[in-house]
Amino acid sequence: MIYQHKNFVLDMNGRKAKLYRSGRLQFMGDHYVAITMLLQLSDNHQDVREKFRQQIEQREKPRFTSTEYTAKK
Repeated sequence: MIYQHKNFVLDMNGRKAKLYRSGRLQFMGDHYVAITMLLQLSDNHQDVREKFRQQIEQREKPRFTSTEYTAKK
């Protein structure tokens, strides 16, 4: 999948995602990291957030808080 937003291009074909800004490679690696970078660089633009909403929501939340962790020790 290739997603384009303003001067950004996010190429998620293959094992590594590639994020380009103005035609220059900004990041190559994990897909989730590339999505979060795109969100950050686009100032959390509504269109970008909506496009990748499912991937962001599927990310696992911490299983317990730090206070619960210290109580279990």
